[in-house]
Amino acid sequence: MTLQNEVTKNSAQAVSAAGAAAEHVAEDVAEQVAINAVAGFGFRANATVASLREALHACQAASASLISQPISIIFLATAEDKVEHPALLELAHELGLGLTAVPLAQLITLAETATATDVSVTMLSRIPKRYGARSLAETSALVAAGLGAQLLAPRSVSADKMATAAIAVITTPLTKSSKSSKFSKSSKFSTQTVATSLHDNSHPEPL
Repeated sequence: MTLQNEVTKNSAQAVSAAGAAAEHVAEDVAEQVAINAVAGFGFRANATVASLREALHACQAASASLISQPISIIFLATAEDKVEHPALLELAHELGLGLTAVPLAQLITLAETATATDVSVTMLSRIPKRYGARSLAETSALVAAGLGAQLLAPRSVSADKMATAAIAVITTPLTKSSKSSKFSKSSKFSTQTVATSLHDNSHPEPL
């Protein structure tokens, strides 16, 4: 083999190796692209921020064991009449995330259509009728995450049984109205309704 041919061969091998390395880097980068998701919560009236935090961490761990990509929770969600709960507000502040107040009508609609649309949501007969007979954590996450959302794992429950959390993947870009639905003190729903819900102990609060 002439010197020129050897140089050409070595150059080709170097280019091939560089190309393969670039492909591996691209694959590694692709695997590290975070999946945007919403964390939904269900909880009893006397739940603490520790309960909510524990449920969320358990759900994150369960979800991470099922997929290779990192999960980026971009906001939290629960029913509109529970979104002012002090423990949830504290957790949102702690995480630096916004809150979405999910309309009760949308929770009920999802609960009623879950079977027909192949959406797997945990059925719970003890859930108050205003939320539907399915896990509030799961339905809140799914509704807030928008069209085509999917649960990463079934809901996780805190050790004290006071709170549950579920994570839903956002599969389509959120609309402007969805993004602007983040909870604020100027939300349209009645704070009187919220107060009544938080102190109503006639039934267990939803999980």
